[in-house]
Amino acid sequence: MRRRAGEKCGECFRALGAGLHQARTNTLMKPYIFPTFSEPEIFLSLSSEPRSNNRCTLLIIDTDESLAASLATAFQNNYNVHVATTSEHGLALAQRVMPDLILTELMMLTNEGMPLCAQLKQQNCTCHIPVILLSEQTDHYSRMKGLYLGADDFVVRPFHFLELQMRIQNLIQSRKMLQQKYSKAATQQTAVANMLSEDERFLQQVMAVAEKNIENSSFNIAAFAREMGLSRAQLYRRLIAVTGYSANDFMRRLRLQRAAEMLHKKVGNVSEVAYRVGFTSLSYFARCFKEHHQTSPSDYTRQPQRPEATDRVIRVKSKSEVWHD
Repeated sequence: MRRRAGEKCGECFRALGAGLHQARTNTLMKPYIFPTFSEPEIFLSLSSEPRSNNRCTLLIIDTDESLAASLATAFQNNYNVHVATTSEHGLALAQRVMPDLILTELMMLTNEGMPLCAQLKQQNCTCHIPVILLSEQTDHYSRMKGLYLGADDFVVRPFHFLELQMRIQNLIQSRKMLQQKYSKAATQQTAVANMLSEDERFLQQVMAVAEKNIENSSFNIAAFAREMGLSRAQLYRRLIAVTGYSANDFMRRLRLQRAAEMLHKKVGNVSEVAYRVGFTSLSYFARCFKEHHQTSPSDYTRQPQRPEATDRVIRVKSKSEVWHD
């Protein structure tokens, strides 16, 4: 009796296992088919992009002048390349040009003896920039040390140029995806909850300063930068890097988004809402509002709230300016 029951249970488990195996084979376990291409094809795909003023910027910081020059020559067709051969020059360049990515060596130290990578990651104006460390040291401890310093990737020298090129592209593309995420969420009240990364903390600070001054019509870029503890150029570059928008664009979208929310909730008439979000001219507010929302403020109050309104405020670029330098 027990043997028959055991055999029956075994048959059930075997049937169940076969079913799971079949389902897994049909869905989850399908192998990923990698594209096949030769190395010259990879090189052409990476280097055939047309020259553009919108190219990403690469900063190379290395005491090996010949290596730095070789890398600059190799990347100049795809990137705007800047080169520094000392840590002090590299830090100054990073703060001035705000590159999309930095290539530097593991053992690069500042005058104070601090690793350059750690210094870059501790400064508020450069901590968001991806860093790839180059090193001749292949041991596990060196890799762990580089990652501990805040590096985003670690490449052992000598390296394969195409591999380095693809690592750079992947990091920059990842940054662009985060940039899109932050730019879409930038004017939402819940966008800054539970923040962990440096970029999110920066955006949280930006939102706090912007919300505090949203009614102040005289609040300009200089005041914004001063409250953020940055220069005007640093604020512009950091905000562009994180959200894709300048300080003017960011503040204007925030003001018009808050205006749309107030009008929908009927917290005041059009003129009251305009003044509460920092506009001193009702006609100018109406023109900016219509340019962003494709409808006038008065018509907007009579329409049901549209779920895509927030995204439109973020995506649509306006030629008008709310701030006065």
